[in-house]
Amino acid sequence: DELPVVVQQTGAITGRIATASGEPVAGASIVPWAHFPVEPGQAWLRNTLEYGHGAKSDSGSDGTFRLEGLPAGGWTLRISAPGFAAMWTDTLATGTEHDAILLLPELVVTGVVRDGESGVPAPGVMVGIETTDEADRVSYHAAVSDSHGAYRINGLGAGAHWVVTRKAG
Repeated sequence: DELPVVVQQTGAITGRIATASGEPVAGASIVPWAHFPVEPGQAWLRNTLEYGHGAKSDSGSDGTFRLEGLPAGGWTLRISAPGFAAMWTDTLATGTEHDAILLLPELVVTGVVRDGESGVPAPGVMVGIETTDEADRVSYHAAVSDSHGAYRINGLGAGAHWVVTRKAG
């Protein structure tokens, strides 16, 4: 019996991560997300670390990165780095190079959670911020209030934001 062999074409996406002023961003995490069709005209994004290829890259000291072994096609990249707003790229094709993908400084939200009746600081409350960007991609950032009810959420970018709270545990 003969078994058919299917060879899947793979490629790479390369580029450079920089600040708005053109300075390289070292140590940025770049994770490709694949497009999986759900119905005509619509697709879900799936993280390749969870669903497949395990491709991931960190930018070097000069801001450059290379994602290798990606099946040919279009990919959306999720890029994050300390001090910067996490961001999604538009769809990028394998075999392409991108000179400067710009990261913007992060927005930070801080506050104190208080009991609605007594006004006493409330520890252990999960504070989440859901962000929808211009392409309707959703990101979620969260923190748990400390013993003084204080919380800090980093890494937020531009877009519409919704705050959600719930008692942790």
